[in-house]
Amino acid sequence: MNNIKVSKKINNVLIMNGDSEQCLNLAKQFSNNSFNVFTADFFQQSVTKNSNHIKKYIRLPSARFDTQNFVKELIKIVLTFKIDLIIPLYDVSFYLSKNKEIISKYTTVFVDDIDKLKSLHNKYEFATLCKNYSISSPSFQLIKNEDDLLNFDKNYKDYVFKPLASRWGENVVVKPTKKKLISIINKLRYPIIAQQFIDGEEFSTYSISRDGFVTAHTSYKSIYKLGSSGIAFQKVNDDKIKKFVSDFCRKNNYNGQIGFDFIKDRNGKYFVIECNPRATSGVTMFSASINLPQAFIETKPVISADLDYSMLSAAMLVIELPKSILSAKVIHFIRYFSKANDILCDSKDIVPPIYIIYFTFVLVPLRMLALQKSMKETLGWNEEYNI
Repeated sequence: MNNIKVSKKINNVLIMNGDSEQCLNLAKQFSNNSFNVFTADFFQQSVTKNSNHIKKYIRLPSARFDTQNFVKELIKIVLTFKIDLIIPLYDVSFYLSKNKEIISKYTTVFVDDIDKLKSLHNKYEFATLCKNYSISSPSFQLIKNEDDLLNFDKNYKDYVFKPLASRWGENVVVKPTKKKLISIINKLRYPIIAQQFIDGEEFSTYSISRDGFVTAHTSYKSIYKLGSSGIAFQKVNDDKIKKFVSDFCRKNNYNGQIGFDFIKDRNGKYFVIECNPRATSGVTMFSASINLPQAFIETKPVISADLDYSMLSAAMLVIELPKSILSAKVIHFIRYFSKANDILCDSKDIVPPIYIIYFTFVLVPLRMLALQKSMKETLGWNEEYNI
């Protein structure tokens, strides 16, 4: 059974992925609604560590490299601080789901079963699953090995080639020539999926679902991006996308946070590209004053996002401001920056923005040197999940 049973009275909440602005935003929502909030992550320093909204930040062992101790320490935290509910945000969801049977003996874990998460995260399995929905995937084909790739009977330049599971759009090859694809053929990790390239407008979603019933939802488009991942967002009200999400969660009896990526082509036809069976940055479209915690605890009418614009200000300042200056688009940047909700802007919680300054000008350069990667690659890198 994958149903999430939440006890009637929730007091203490542990939110995972504590070193993220998204976690800080969700922590504020729970704190503002009288919950005791704890956060955890694998890093010594964290944007939530000294926030006034957090009772305590806890550093955990590596979920990927030290899974046994990760689970052991997590259970110890649950017992010590009487945690009633654990909410994972990003890739740690998979580790919690895999060990949910053990952890659920002590508390409620807001995540679905691991087999379902793996299936939805797998781009080929998800595309296959979507054949019978109001919005389907673009034409696709499974490429199992080099021979399949070399014998691909369609125009390579009409397709996007992706790993079945990836983060931040890593190792995605878009509309390559055959010559280019052959030049990197040994670098690809098989199997991969060839998905028809659709030229159009991109949209993403963030939803919370309990027992197949969507309790919170927002659709949005990315105004600024870091690679393929958005860092600044604009809300979009779209009934077709909302219906797909509702139908999908209901038919799959989904429990947890979930996001989808869509494209609307130039003829107005929608395609669903992939699924993220975890939180997405769309959680930032809900302001700190809204009662989003209700969506995790009770099955009530859907809570809609209340913000029109939102952003991850650290990435905006580090990446987009210099780019805007160099491309003479700084006026557009300032206009957007001034109207978008900034998670860090809080006169009653001044340490997180100070940490972000430290992160930007000290930690990021040090990580760039250690990883020998660009700033963009460093910001997207996480040793827990980059395999």
